[in-house]
Amino acid sequence: MGPFDRFNDRAKRVLALAQDEAIRFNHNYIGTEHLLLGLIREGEGVAARVLNSLGVELSKARTAAEFIVSRGDSTTSPSEITLSPRVKKVIEFAIEESKKLGHSNVATEHLLLGIVREGEGIASGILESLGVTLERVRQQVIATLGQPWPLVGGGMVVEGRPDPRGSLTDAQGNKRDWYCEDVLSGKLKVHVIHEDDLVLAFEHPVPEYVAHAVVIPKKHVAGLMADEAADPELLRAMIRAVQAVARSVGLHEKGFRIEANAAAPGVTPHMHWHVIGPGLPPPRRPGAGAQTSTYAARMQLGRVAGSGGPFSSFSDLAKRALAMAQDEAIRMRHNWIGTEHLLLGILRASTVSAEILAASGFDLQTARAAVAAIVPPGAEGQDIREVTLTPRVKRIFEMATGGSYGKPGRRIDPEHLLVALIDEGGGVASGILASKKKTDEVRAAVMRWIEGTQA
Repeated sequence: MGPFDRFNDRAKRVLALAQDEAIRFNHNYIGTEHLLLGLIREGEGVAARVLNSLGVELSKARTAAEFIVSRGDSTTSPSEITLSPRVKKVIEFAIEESKKLGHSNVATEHLLLGIVREGEGIASGILESLGVTLERVRQQVIATLGQPWPLVGGGMVVEGRPDPRGSLTDAQGNKRDWYCEDVLSGKLKVHVIHEDDLVLAFEHPVPEYVAHAVVIPKKHVAGLMADEAADPELLRAMIRAVQAVARSVGLHEKGFRIEANAAAPGVTPHMHWHVIGPGLPPPRRPGAGAQTSTYAARMQLGRVAGSGGPFSSFSDLAKRALAMAQDEAIRMRHNWIGTEHLLLGILRASTVSAEILAASGFDLQTARAAVAAIVPPGAEGQDIREVTLTPRVKRIFEMATGGSYGKPGRRIDPEHLLVALIDEGGGVASGILASKKKTDEVRAAVMRWIEGTQA
């Protein structure tokens, strides 16, 4: 039996449409980007309905694809087009997803789940550039099918990789207290933002928003309705932690949302507050479309040489730095992301870089003031709908991914971006760093951290 014998008619039509998209782009292969476009174009299957509900439109996806991979130079005939290795892997995953769900055929939803499991292709970059996480896509597919989220090896799968929290239920199927069992015990390593004798604040290991942190007490408290939760000293400590989180990522200037568990029915049975931003996101609900505010301005990604998708090697923190840089550009009403915005994004996303820069006299507020003095904000009321990367920032990304600062194949962290920004040597950010005559000191400290993580 061939791999496509299990495909139903809609899935076979998606492959034909993907080939048509490859021809449209003058490509001699079908990549995950063409497969995603085929799923959107098919229009009636589960995958098309899910993508539509998440605000993934054909025109937006095509635009993002063109910026990432660009068009070929010569016309391609259908007989010359082959499946890329990533698409072959997606098809393998789709077949596995179909079997796992107990379905007899491979349908459009299984192909979409295959893209999510593969997790590193250009299709993943397109979805993320449109503000849709792979975790959200998977959740929406399973919700649309009316089936529970399948577990793999006792734990969930998020963005094609094992959920770092492992299984969130115990042997009896009850919600497991992973805060006490994993976070406070040190079993699960998290990025700590604030800590004192009573509480711990850290970045959520599976964030749903650009900024998503959690504040928990160090002693077990079942939920907000528990008697221990009314301890004034504990509440003051929780609030101080929320304030520290907000300041660390710049949310104190634009507002944020706090979600607290009550008596913990159906949620982790440990008192916890989620700190969510930037801004005030809409309630999470099935079928929610993309936001239409300026925060939904599309980032035109630009092509980074030598990668299967410009941000496929970026760590979650590096992607967050880029998202924060975009937010800084929009906040200043700029329609570009320059080195100045990238520097601010790195300061907001990475505690390591922020501490190193702070030791040399640069905190977020100082850097923002310096940027505003050199590059004034745009006109009031200006509606920013497109934010593009400057050539200099694209060059910095190429330098960071080029293997100059560590072992080949490593993930790119904000620290690699900061060293590349310094080494590139031009732009507003370099001028700001040079103003305190501590550029060499900053670079040396960052390189010590990079070398330490690779020892």
